[in-house]
Amino acid sequence: MAKAKAAEVTEVVETVDETVGTMAEAVEAIAEKTTGTSETNKEIRQTIYIGPSIRGVMTGTVFTGTDLPKHLETAIEQQPVLKELIVPVSQLTAARKQLQDSNSAMSKYFLKVKGE
Repeated sequence: MAKAKAAEVTEVVETVDETVGTMAEAVEAIAEKTTGTSETNKEIRQTIYIGPSIRGVMTGTVFTGTDLPKHLETAIEQQPVLKELIVPVSQLTAARKQLQDSNSAMSKYFLKVKGE
């Protein structure tokens, strides 16, 4: 059973990696096109949701600024662990590695949101 769960988590993480990697690349490309340089946008806070897709928020959704959308704030009030799955884009690589480690807090948060 544990091996099946580990395989499922690995499969989900791979999907998240593909989606999030694509989203992060898109965000960087947009930043470069809108400002002429990605260095300018580093001052603007960008975070990315790396949890499983939930109503109104897909895996890999990027947020800019300090405020989250109202529907996400409401979801966080109902399930506070969601906030742990919103990480700075600059820490995306480290967060992905944590998702792959079934013993990490990040992986456990992911499974909790997923309902396992």
